[in-house]
Amino acid sequence: MQQPETYLEFIHDVLITVHSGIHELRDRLAFCDPSERDYIEGRIFSYTELLQTIQASAKAFGLSHEIGL
Repeated sequence: MQQPETYLEFIHDVLITVHSGIHELRDRLAFCDPSERDYIEGRIFSYTELLQTIQASAKAFGLSHEIGL
């Protein structure tokens, strides 16, 4: 059985990856070709929606503070 710290590290890793993805895509959006804009905006939307889902679930389970949201 995994230790609680392992689960917390996993969640932090996922959150860091999602945040990094959003920032990277926003940077790319500033310099993208017009043909790429819709694709990049769609990915930003998806990452943001995932992050909001994680935040809502963490709040519902009373874990927002524990996982740093």
